[in-house]
Amino acid sequence: VTAAPGPPREVELRLRAGGVVHGRVLDGAGVPIPDAEVTLIWNAFGPDRFACRLNPCVAGEARSGPTGEYSLCAYPGEAYLRAASGGLRTALLPVEVLEGKETTLDLILSDAGVLAGRVTDPAGHPLADARVEVHEWGHGPDLFRTRAVVRTGPDGRYRCEHLCEGTYDVWVSLAGYAASRSWGAHPGNEELDVVLEPCGAILGRVVDCSTDRGVEGATVSLSPSGGDASIEVSPDGGFRIGYVEPDTFRVHVSARGYAPAR
Repeated sequence: VTAAPGPPREVELRLRAGGVVHGRVLDGAGVPIPDAEVTLIWNAFGPDRFACRLNPCVAGEARSGPTGEYSLCAYPGEAYLRAASGGLRTALLPVEVLEGKETTLDLILSDAGVLAGRVTDPAGHPLADARVEVHEWGHGPDLFRTRAVVRTGPDGRYRCEHLCEGTYDVWVSLAGYAASRSWGAHPGNEELDVVLEPCGAILGRVVDCSTDRGVEGATVSLSPSGGDASIEVSPDGGFRIGYVEPDTFRVHVSARGYAPAR
């Protein structure tokens, strides 16, 4: 509505009936959880969970009652619901708010989830002391959270306990091996095994194209960056770039008095 000088203008506003989402917040044993925080998140960019995390719009908030009950009234459409209490929380659960109707959805808070598995090399040999990180995507200012960091044992096994229901990303790294990223892992009985590929190395020699002598003081780098970001060659022009993950790279060479090469 644009306000302008002159006589008053009448504006008619038409309202749609909202919908109600209600239910109870329970722990893993079915015991009601009072005073839990329940949040309804509506995404203006469509029913996409990842976009909902990046562009959250809180459509309603409530606290659960003495018997775990909650109730929220919101604009009709597809949204996501989450409950949290004392460090526990549910995943972002999809819910459809129906115009003029009620939708029942119980929310279960539990930290009984486990992510476990084994880390090996391509030959199946266990890799000890690999770092395993478990990350969760949240929403709003708390978008990315680390939930667990553990090390593999001598048998290559790892175990992350006390995870809430949800979707996690598992990152595994070990010196001398290419890091691994596993997306969309869910705590449960099924194990998540990870195979790490050994890192490679790029070695060579920088020479003067006229004399074939090594160029002392030359700098060698890779793009996209990998392994050692940038190194200076040895007096005879030799170089070795280690800890390079499997990929295709462009080698850049520069030296005082010479045109850059790649």
